[in-house]
Amino acid sequence: MTWLFIGSSASAPDYLPVARKNHRIDRTVTCNSGILLEPKPDVYFLIDAKACVDHREHAVQAAERGVHCVPLLRKRDALEQRCVDWFHEFLDLPERGEPTATTSREFHYSGPTCMESALRNGAITLVLVR
Repeated sequence: MTWLFIGSSASAPDYLPVARKNHRIDRTVTCNSGILLEPKPDVYFLIDAKACVDHREHAVQAAERGVHCVPLLRKRDALEQRCVDWFHEFLDLPERGEPTATTSREFHYSGPTCMESALRNGAITLVLVR
């Protein structure tokens, strides 16, 4: 089974059609602003607080289309503040230490979370567009 991980770098819009042309894609996974490139992935992770706010409406619409949407598990008030308390599944990740000046704790999880999800759900080939 071939999974496509759609990232959100500046080059992703250019490489997405190439990946689709060169690979038979069975399932897709994306996170945060990747939903703008793939409105109906199989799995959509909302990882950081800004993405939860910026892409809430996209997540609601995606869920209505049958997309499996998953945010990080947080305290109830944090989930409500991020407008993701309505999700049915939450990803519980261990702490990875303190953020640095250029990254946030959540940033470290986005790509690896998508890739791990694909691998845990049957990916034999994983095509990365990031």
